[in-house]
Amino acid sequence: MNTKLSRRKIAASVAERFSRGEKLQDLLDEVAAYLVETRQTCSQQLMARAIEDALESHGDVIVSVASARTLTDQQRDMVAKMFQGKKVHLKDSVDPDLIGGLRVEAPGVRLDTTIKRKLTALKGAKI
Repeated sequence: MNTKLSRRKIAASVAERFSRGEKLQDLLDEVAAYLVETRQTCSQQLMARAIEDALESHGDVIVSVASARTLTDQQRDMVAKMFQGKKVHLKDSVDPDLIGGLRVEAPGVRLDTTIKRKLTALKGAKI
């Protein structure tokens, strides 16, 4: 059976199940399998945004943070404070090419304080 569900219903289901404690990766794997089965892989970006919006409406925010070194507890707290009133789920990665600083991405938020970005901006500026 190839019944197509709306993105909003799928996103709401993911958010609800996640808030009950199911692992987000397992839920996303199910969504990916559904998109493949129903031949809707071209709508993966729209589905991702719908899921992010649904999670946010449940008070959950998935935040990706890239840094040159492993985050300290103080840095984790600083990022969490940016999203007051929300339950922050931090997904961090180490990228030595950033040299220093942080790159924070979440629905509706993009903050890049990396030294790499600053050096690139200086290189592009005509001084």
